[in-house]
Amino acid sequence: MINVSFEGSKSSGSPVVGYRIYHANTPAMKECFLVGEIKLDPSQPESNQIKFTYDPAELRVAHHFKVTAFNAMGESPHSEVSDKAIIGN
Repeated sequence: MINVSFEGSKSSGSPVVGYRIYHANTPAMKECFLVGEIKLDPSQPESNQIKFTYDPAELRVAHHFKVTAFNAMGESPHSEVSDKAIIGN
């Protein structure tokens, strides 16, 4: 299990309603897959720290992540790729 956390973004227009988390085993992220979606509760105040748990994560394999925000206008560009995470090194 890998805990992924990132800083939420502030919208300059339509409010952010959620985040999508993408995963790949290489930092180039050429073959990345959507592994999670976090929908924000509009009745709750915006949080700067967003958390996601990726499970199942393979042992002794590099895991890389990137994130997008989405709202009524669509999906943002992808974030920078995370540092690699390895379980059972």
